[in-house]
Amino acid sequence: MALTTSRSISLSGQSIINGITVETYNASVSETNPESMYINQSTVNHEMRKANRAQCRKDRDEFEELAYSIQDEIISKVATAKED
Repeated sequence: MALTTSRSISLSGQSIINGITVETYNASVSETNPESMYINQSTVNHEMRKANRAQCRKDRDEFEELAYSIQDEIISKVATAKED
């Protein structure tokens, strides 16, 4: 048997409204296979989310854009490394 390892970049965020965490967001991008990425959303306060859906959606969209930009950077680095 041989040990295999992999590295990934993790990103986390929160939608905080009036000092209250309403949703949390997590993303992980593999450095060895950056096309493999997961994004997870968890609602912490359902009542606040119902009252602030538009803001929560905006926060989630911003988080996803950031996660995808990080993924794009890693994909570019991997492609450049393969060319060298």
